[in-house]
Amino acid sequence: MKNNFKLFDVLIIGGGPAGCAAALTLLNQTSLEVGVIEATDYSNIRVGESVSPSIRPMMRYLGIENEFLAGNHISSQGIDAAWGSPKILSRDYFFTVHGNGWNLDRQMFDSMLAESVKKRNGAMFTSAKISRQNKNNGVWDLTAIRSNGTKIWLQTNFVIDASGKKAYFARNLGAKWKVLDYLVGIATMYDVPAGSEISSTLIESTPEGWWYSTPIPNNKRIVVFMTDSDLANKIKIQKLAIWNLFLKKTLHIHKTIDGAKLFSTPKIFPAYSQIIKKTNLAGWVPAGDAVASFDPLSSIGIGHAIVSGIEAARVAHNTIKSDGRLLPQYLDNVIANFDQYVNNRKHFYGYEKRWKESPFWKRRQ
Repeated sequence: MKNNFKLFDVLIIGGGPAGCAAALTLLNQTSLEVGVIEATDYSNIRVGESVSPSIRPMMRYLGIENEFLAGNHISSQGIDAAWGSPKILSRDYFFTVHGNGWNLDRQMFDSMLAESVKKRNGAMFTSAKISRQNKNNGVWDLTAIRSNGTKIWLQTNFVIDASGKKAYFARNLGAKWKVLDYLVGIATMYDVPAGSEISSTLIESTPEGWWYSTPIPNNKRIVVFMTDSDLANKIKIQKLAIWNLFLKKTLHIHKTIDGAKLFSTPKIFPAYSQIIKKTNLAGWVPAGDAVASFDPLSSIGIGHAIVSGIEAARVAHNTIKSDGRLLPQYLDNVIANFDQYVNNRKHFYGYEKRWKESPFWKRRQ
């Protein structure tokens, strides 16, 4: 046990964008000892590919702008959308302060974040999950189990739960969430011919939901269909034959994979919007999807994750080293931002008026 006992000022559960942003903020700006527990080894396929130009100043703030720009992510000038009509309209980033956006290789991006944490002497434990947690005299005692069965005993003054929608740590404390919908995404990846002419992200609404198609590095394109979980189960779109049938019915999306070869079969992932309810944040905070998650249509998922990770880090430092005044403000700010998102979400879904009696659209209008 002695060799596997680790003591940290701040322990972060989850090594995605939110968790790594929190770790980098603390490692760059404080002298606190930081550890990160990540359930995977970063080899899994990850969705959430498009980021707006605002990602660049975030990378600069975290001190990893050069590492980010060194990746072979695809520059994006904007988004094309057939939404509210069959006609494709474009929204570009040309006049934004920060220039172009990017289509990410998420495995590469998340791995880069984790490597940056390690380079700054943060402790990174991959392929590990928390199996036990309790609090004694204001100090958290936790046990993590790695995929090879090795146990790690951990002690920390503060925990940041950045473990995604599942929010393992927060749920074990009895935290609850308000869930707005049951949106899921069904994702498939294709190998596309080198130099493919269609290089932009394309969104297209259909009676059953909406699609997007995005080019990602290494001559691949990810195609995702967004609908509600009950509707996905009803039409069984996870089956490749049915997926292909619905894909062929699109006006525009199917054209983005002309000449492409299937790389991965349809996989389903949760994409619902939710916000954590007011809870007792004594010695911990949730960040990223663990505190609030957003419809992919908003394109704010990764940005929110990074910003909330930064804010959670500030809360942790203020709690440990100062008066703790930032802790009670944290959720209030998140909830206020989520309320604004809900209004914007209703506004954008309201643009599509062609299928008012379709279950998917009726639920949103």
